Formats: sequence, C-alpha cells, structure tokens
Amino acid sequence: MPEDSANWINPGIRGMAPVGRRRVDPELHRLQWNENATGFPAELKEEVLQRLSALDWARYPHGLRPWVLIERLAAYCGVQPEQVVVSDGSSDLIKMVMAAILPPGATVVMPNPTFLLYGLNAQMQQARVVDIPLRPEDDFALPAQQIIEASHAHKAQLVVICAPNNPTGTFYPTDVLADVVKHCHGLVLIDEAYAEFCDQDLTHLLANGRVVLLRTLSKVFAMAGVRRTSYWCGSCRRSERCWTTCTSSMRCSSPTWKTTPAWTTTFAFLSARPPRTIS
Repeated sequence: MPEDSANWINPGIRGMAPVGRRRVDPELHRLQWNENATGFPAELKEEVLQRLSALDWARYPHGLRPWVLIERLAAYCGVQPEQVVVSDGSSDLIKMVMAAILPPGATVVMPNPTFLLYGLNAQMQQARVVDIPLRPEDDFALPAQQIIEASHAHKAQLVVICAPNNPTGTFYPTDVLADVVKHCHGLVLIDEAYAEFCDQDLTHLLANGRVVLLRTLSKVFAMAGVRRTSYWCGSCRRSERCWTTCTSSMRCSSPTWKTTPAWTTTFAFLSARPPRTIS
C-alpha cells in the first residue's frame, strides 16, 4: 500500500486545521484588524509616490538590508542600527524569530489569551506552548510570578508577552515586565505593537541581553498595507543571528521581491511626523 503522502509533511504543520476559503467582507471584518482609522496622510502619500517614481526600477538593490530605514528606526528607538531587524509585517518576523530560537520540542510560555500567531507559529516549529491564564476577575493583569515559575519548571526557550496585551488591551506596568525579564528562564520577547498608545518605553530592558522588543509601523503610523512595517530591537549579537535567518529565507526565494515595500516604508517613515500619544 502506498505511504500516506501526509506523512511527508512537517508534523507541526500536519496537525494544524486547514485555512477556510472564506472571503473577507471589508464592511464587516475590519474591527478585529485594529487598523489606524485615520489612514496615512494624503500629502505624505504623494511625497512617497514621488520618491518611488524617482528610483531606477531596472536596478537590483545593493543589499538585503534597507539601511536608511534601519538607521532611522534606530534613532527613533534610541538604539544602535546593529540592534534593529526589519521585516514584512509582524507575522513574518514572528515566524522568523521562532524559527531562529525554537528547536523541535522546545517550550514557549505565554499568557492566554494573547496574539494568536505566537501559538500557531510555535506549533509549526513543533514547540510546546504553556499557557498562563489571564483572569477577568484580576482585570487580565499579567501573572508575573506564574510566568516566571512556569519558565523555570519547563526550562522554556522563549517567553512571549504582548505589552499592551492583544486582545485584552491590558497595560502591564514597567516594573512588572522588568521583574519577569530579570527572573524568568529563556529569551523574553515583548510585542510592543501598541507601544505608542500607552506612552511606555521598554528599551532599557534590552540591557538584560535576553530581551527582544517587537514593534510595528502598521498601527500608529497607519502603514499596515505597505507590509515592510515590523521591526525588532535586541542585543547586537541576537539581532545578527535573526538577520541570518531573515536573509537566508530571502535568498531562498528572491532577494529583490521585497525591494518596493522596503523603499515605500523608508520614504513613508522619513516623511512621517512623530506620532502623538493618545491619552
């Protein structure tokens, strides 16, 4: 009897439910995407288009890293350019980070509920997820001590925290996050997709050496449709290793297909005004 072809598929992917072929109704299914309701300013969009039209589209890029964008992001975050990695939206970067960090059988500790892509990507890497429940009666506060204890009990490779949390919108105090970073086992990835909306700066936690901050231009800068919009800040050594994963995956496909989104994001970010924190 012929062998079942499904056995050839990565076990982490084989056990996942298939994605349905439902069409998205933009009139009904927008709220869950947490998009910027005001949109990218029309005058800045025109400036971006003018700069793009001035490029020589017949030429290959000089390298895989958009250094102008990286240097501007580093200045915006107050870190060194060598600490910044950029990619096409958070979904790509989450996948690359987990591919770089998690061997099969590794453990990831994270609160639940949180951004669903972390659990899905951990499953794809054949990692085990240890969920720490967020309790409504505690206003979904971060159970820091439980996370610390679980990370040591399971010798976690990775601890994931969204700050503020998605989907609960919970703000986690800086001292609570610092306590987790100081005492937990493994690398700590803090997803700051909504950082600009809560006036919280966690870059000082990078001094620990085991911290990665994942950020995006999709929300406050209204660039979700551009896609070259997510970046991480970490230690120079760890960022270099993530770049190895990113650039290797690019070489396996095409080093140039990401060029237009990279330049679009570069020009848009160079043109954009610093965002105001919403109180």
